[in-house]
Amino acid sequence: MVRAAVIGCGGTGLVLASALAIKGFIVRLFCLSDEDVVTILRNNGVISVHGRGEASVKVSAAHISFLRGGYDLVVYAVRLNAVREVFETVSAKLPDSEHVFIQPSIDVLEIAKGEKWGFLALYTCVRRIAPGVAEWPGEGFVEILGRDGLVSYLGEGLGSMGLRTLFRNSAEDVIWNYFAVNLATQPVAALLGLPLSRLAKNDYARNIIAQLWGEAELVAKEHGIALRRELLDKFLSIRGCIPRMLQDIEQRIPTEIDYINGALLREALGKGVYVPYNDAIYLLVKSLEEEMRSSRQ
Repeated sequence: MVRAAVIGCGGTGLVLASALAIKGFIVRLFCLSDEDVVTILRNNGVISVHGRGEASVKVSAAHISFLRGGYDLVVYAVRLNAVREVFETVSAKLPDSEHVFIQPSIDVLEIAKGEKWGFLALYTCVRRIAPGVAEWPGEGFVEILGRDGLVSYLGEGLGSMGLRTLFRNSAEDVIWNYFAVNLATQPVAALLGLPLSRLAKNDYARNIIAQLWGEAELVAKEHGIALRRELLDKFLSIRGCIPRMLQDIEQRIPTEIDYINGALLREALGKGVYVPYNDAIYLLVKSLEEEMRSSRQ
């Protein structure tokens, strides 16, 4: 039996753990919070995902500090501000495992350099509604880097839950496109307080999204990558999809803007490309974060 470690017990971690369990993997969730571990264990290891029907599976859980060897597959379902540190710790303990990332940032290309790794671009929205319980809108698709390796089984598991699965061969193409779709939509949703389907119907919001996407195209072109606009249009058509950055604002916690639009700003600076819309949207989200911090004091 193949053993999989899913790092992170948020909504995405629960969905991916369910997909692997559906494919017959022995799955263990490694949480960054003791509270999450206790809740999952109290429920006898049963986690549930609501979307197109309900998937309820049984897994084991532990705090990440208890991670040991013996896992064939490691999936990183942690936030961007933690992924580098978590990967360095986990890969040192599991150097021979297959490592899979899902984070929507080009930073992954640097973090995973030289390792045996895969990538999964999850074009849907996942929301944790309680410890051990997650929901998604029942629509979306996923792009997977390569048909070889255990990551393909993860894609098949997600497919059995209702997500369309597409296989790609270029890491740069998959990651840059996933990155661009997120940088064009997430901050706009966060600032306007709108889910994707509402953004798609708002002419002014779509104009901002188009400008953000266009700037990402310019920077991607400097890296020899041609972005695929149809991915953005498909993502915007998903009904009931509340992007992660909007969820963060609603929960009044720091967003991942530094690792998404901030990453594009760093790349643009290095390539001498002017990206004023991304610069402005980055400053607006950072201003909102600062206001949230001030209101808590």
